[in-house]
Amino acid sequence: KKYLPLNYISVMIGIGVFLRLAYILFTPVWCRQHDVIDFGTGIGHAGYIEYLFEHKALPDFDPREKWAFFQPPLHHIIAAIWMKINVRLGILYRQAQENVQVLSLFYTGCIMIFSYYIFKMSGLKKWGMRVACSIIVFSPVFILMSGSLNNDPLCIALQVAAIYFALKWYQQPSYLSIILLAFCIGASMMTKVSGGSVAPAVAALFLLRLMKADEEESWSVLHVLHHIKKYILQFLVFGVICIPIGLWFPIRNLIRYQIPLSYTPAVGEGLSQYSILRRIFDLRMNSVYPAMINNGDAYDEYNVFLGMIKSSLFGEYNFSVMTGLVTPFSVVLFLAAVVLALLAFGATLYFLFHKNSKMSVPDKWFFGIFYLSQLFVYFFFAFKQAYFSSQDIRYVAGILVPQSLFLGLLADRFHEDPTPKGKAVFTTIVICSQLFAICSTLIYFGIGLVRS
Repeated sequence: KKYLPLNYISVMIGIGVFLRLAYILFTPVWCRQHDVIDFGTGIGHAGYIEYLFEHKALPDFDPREKWAFFQPPLHHIIAAIWMKINVRLGILYRQAQENVQVLSLFYTGCIMIFSYYIFKMSGLKKWGMRVACSIIVFSPVFILMSGSLNNDPLCIALQVAAIYFALKWYQQPSYLSIILLAFCIGASMMTKVSGGSVAPAVAALFLLRLMKADEEESWSVLHVLHHIKKYILQFLVFGVICIPIGLWFPIRNLIRYQIPLSYTPAVGEGLSQYSILRRIFDLRMNSVYPAMINNGDAYDEYNVFLGMIKSSLFGEYNFSVMTGLVTPFSVVLFLAAVVLALLAFGATLYFLFHKNSKMSVPDKWFFGIFYLSQLFVYFFFAFKQAYFSSQDIRYVAGILVPQSLFLGLLADRFHEDPTPKGKAVFTTIVICSQLFAICSTLIYFGIGLVRS
């Protein structure tokens, strides 16, 4: 009760856990997955987990020979150990495979909890907290992740935890905080190399801490040198923990198999026939669901912005194929998400650049750099690897944390504004966030009524 009191927020998080639990109960391990394939096939994330389960060792061959085996192994090792525990307890092997989803349920639960504490540390008040938490709790991308067997849920959970420990370390520098921060970043990279995209924001926070004057000090070069001496051991501890954990696997593959550190195989439906201008500015659409030729559409979704929004709501799936009952809710969800995304973008610009935004300078730098780094990763990957699946927001789902934070700050800002404009903006944020939560819940419960 001290750390998560029984109130509107804790009830909301409880509903989020129940929604994710319901989702994994009606979602088989082969359904709505990314690069998982299935157990027994020897390829994909499921095959990777099964290989570790059976051999108790990393693959002794070039991981490019089998699909998804090039990925860092932390998630797969944990999943293999979890399956082994299940089997030892007498659970049937196929059920042990299904139970890997329990890990993803735990990871997405951690995303909700750490996000709440990040919002709390960042000063969100009553309505801002409600709005921000509703986005994280009911975002379909995290509901879909709760049933996923790939490495996305663990990577994002560790990234969000790293954000929390970075902010905590800045406020009260301690060895415990920086050790946990180093472990989270390193482990995130040991799950997926892109987990390291939080590092630039953390580096900025380290630099700001070096330059921060204590109460009895004034800023000077001597002051910075004093702080370097003061924090040098903490930074060394950070590097000794983070770098080996995060980079040993890609370096191993580089040395043994000459696999580039940034290796990513081509995958999915190609989009190279579309120009960059069309992929940015052509916003045509005939459905709120992602367009795919395989689903009978005339083209594959190629606009990066529509790809980002649609994948955050529906993954890569057209739920109308399963049941038309959810389509009206999908339309409302899409419209609410577009309004919230535009408001969040405006809030981001305001709170990062307006001098009277009441956001601290360290928070501006940290969340601003993290936000930009996530956008860079998303657009770089989407354009360099010009494939439909490269536009999926799951690669940078951590960006929803600062976006939810900025939207929450905007809600708090206009909740205190008595003008008609302030009331209109505040009401729009609250109504859209509630529609977002309600429609997301109805959709992801609704598709459970139809056996996948």
